[in-house]
Amino acid sequence: MSEIKLNILSKLRLFVFCLGILLVMSFSAKAQDNGKSENNNCLTLNELIGICRNPASSTGQLMKSKQFLMVSDEENVDYVFHNDTLKLRLFSCQSSDGFNNVYINIFIKEGCRNIVEFNASAYCANGILEECRKTMSENPREEGGGQSFVLDDSLIVDFFEFSEDDAYVLITCYDPFFMERLVSQNKSRQRQLEEERERKRGVVLQGLQVADSLAQLEYYESAIEQLEAIYNLLPEYTLQIDKKLGAVKNQFKEKKIRTYTEEGERFYASGDYVNALDRYLKVLTEDVNDANARERSQLIRRKMEILSNRNQIIYPYHEINPKNYNDFKLSLSSEINQLISVFDEGKLKMNYHIGFDTAMVNQSFYEITDFKTIEKERNMKFFNDQMSRLLGHSSLKPSLQEEIPVLSSSVFNIDLSWNSFHQQIVKNRKKIVNKSSFGIDNQIYQRITRDTTWYYGKYFFDVKEKHSGDKVYKDIKLVKYKTVGGEAFFYGLIPGMGTLLATQGKEGAACMSISLVCYAGAAATYILFKQVDKKMKAAGLDEETLQQKAQAGTLTDEEKKMKTEHDAYKWSSIACVSIGGVVQFSGMIKAMVRGIQNKKASRQLRKALKKDPIEISKEEVEF
Repeated sequence: MSEIKLNILSKLRLFVFCLGILLVMSFSAKAQDNGKSENNNCLTLNELIGICRNPASSTGQLMKSKQFLMVSDEENVDYVFHNDTLKLRLFSCQSSDGFNNVYINIFIKEGCRNIVEFNASAYCANGILEECRKTMSENPREEGGGQSFVLDDSLIVDFFEFSEDDAYVLITCYDPFFMERLVSQNKSRQRQLEEERERKRGVVLQGLQVADSLAQLEYYESAIEQLEAIYNLLPEYTLQIDKKLGAVKNQFKEKKIRTYTEEGERFYASGDYVNALDRYLKVLTEDVNDANARERSQLIRRKMEILSNRNQIIYPYHEINPKNYNDFKLSLSSEINQLISVFDEGKLKMNYHIGFDTAMVNQSFYEITDFKTIEKERNMKFFNDQMSRLLGHSSLKPSLQEEIPVLSSSVFNIDLSWNSFHQQIVKNRKKIVNKSSFGIDNQIYQRITRDTTWYYGKYFFDVKEKHSGDKVYKDIKLVKYKTVGGEAFFYGLIPGMGTLLATQGKEGAACMSISLVCYAGAAATYILFKQVDKKMKAAGLDEETLQQKAQAGTLTDEEKKMKTEHDAYKWSSIACVSIGGVVQFSGMIKAMVRGIQNKKASRQLRKALKKDPIEISKEEVEF
C-alpha cells in the first residue's frame, strides 16, 4: 500500500512541474507579442522631431509604416499655449493596431514649425525619454510636473509627469521661437480686431440712431437701408438690428396698407372700380390676410362682373329677393284661399309674373287662362280687381345685386280646382260605419276613434278637397252631431227598442224578447178564453149560473171542465199582459236613463258645435 501511495505522489509532482513549464512558456510568448505590438506603434525621437520640422503631408509614409491612419483634417482648431489661444489647422492620426488611445495630433501654421502631440504607451514614452536624455539638454519647467528637453535649435520636447502605472503618456514637441511669434501675431491681430470692432461699434450705434430718426419722420425706406447697411458689421448687434429692422418694416408695411386702403376707398366711393381694385390688390400683396382688402376686392370683382352682364342676365326674383318674394306669395295665397273659401267648387288657371327692369321699374303682370265659379262674370270682375291690387303690393321691391339694379323675374304657375262634399259617419259600440258613398277620410277616422269626447252617435262632416298641381289639400269640419237621448223612452213603446237604441244594441234584446213572448201568450190565452166563453153561452151558461150550481153541488163533469178552462185562460191572459207590460215599462225607464247618460257624455261636443263647426283640418293652398 505504501508503495502505491509513493507512485501516485511522484506522478502528481511530475504533472504539476509540467504544467508550470507550460504556463511560463505561455506568458513569455505573450510578453514577446506585446512588445512586438508596442514597437509597431512607437516613434523614435528622430521621427518625432521630423514630424515637428517637416510638412504634415510628407509624413504619410511614416504614418503608414507605424500603422497610423489620418482620421480628420480640420481648420481653425483652438490650441491653448500658456494663456493664449491660437487658431491652427489640425491633422489627427489614430493607431490602427487596436490601441484607441495611441494617437498623433499635428497642429500646423503656414511659415511655422508644427506642434506635435503624441499620446504614446508608457513603454514607447520611456524609449523616447531615454533618447532625449542622451541627445538633448534638460529644460527646466516653469509650471506643472514632468520633464522637458531642448535641442540646439530651440526645439522642445515635453513629457508630462507619469509613473510606471500610467498606461499612456502625452509627449509634446514644438519650437518656442515660432510659438512666441505666433502668440505675438495673435495679440497684434486681437488689438487690430478690437480697434476695428470699436470702429464698427460706433458705426452701428450711429446707424441705429439715424434709423430711429428716419422712422419717426416716416422715412421708412431710408431707415431700412440704413439698418441693412450695418446689419452684418457686428454679430452681437445682429439681434438688436434684426428686431429694429422688423419693427421698421412692419411700420412701413402698415403705412403702405393704410395709404393703399385710403386710396382704394376714395376710388371705390367715386365708382372707379378699376383703380380701387388695384389698390386693394396691393394691400393683399403686403398682407394676404387683410380681411377688408379681401372682401373689398371680391366685392369689386362681383360688381364689375354684374355691370358687364346686367343687360343680358335675368336673375330669379325668388333667389335675390327671397323675403319680398315670400311676403308676396303669402298675400297671393291669402287672396286665392279667400276665393276658395267663398265657393263650394270652382277652377282657376293663372300665371302671375313678378318682374323688374334695370331702372328699378315694376314690370309685373298676370294672365288668367281659366276661371270657373258660380256667377262667373260677377266673380271674375271681383277677382281681377284683387289681382290688380296685388301688382302694386308693398312687398314687391326692385332687385339689386351688390347695390346695382338688375333684371329679375319669377312666375307663379297656378293650376287649381276645388270641390266640396258631405260625409256621414255612425259611431256605435262595436265599430265606425261610413254612411257615405265614398271612402271615409283617414283624418276623420283618427279623430272619431281617438277623441274620447266624441261619443256614440251620427256625425256629419263638410269636406272641401283642393287640388293644386300635384298636391292635394283638405278642409274638414264637423257640422252636426246626433245621439239618442231621453227620447229613447218613447222609442220604448216598441218593447226593448228604446234600450237597444240608447245602448247601441248592447242591451234591450232580452226585454224585447220577454215582452213579445208575454204579449203573444196573452193573445193566445185570450183567444182560447173567448172560445170557451162562446161554448158556455151556447149551453145557456154564464158565470153567475155556474157559480150558483157550484154552490149547490149540481155541476156536471162537462160544466166543471168548462168552468176550469174559462178561469185558467182568463187569468193566464191577464198574467201575460201584466208581465209583458212590467218588462216593457222597465225597459222604457232604462232606455230613458241611458239616453240621459248619452246626452251628458256628449255635452262638451254638442256645446262646442252650438258655437261653430269643429275644424278637423284646415289646409291653405300654397304655391
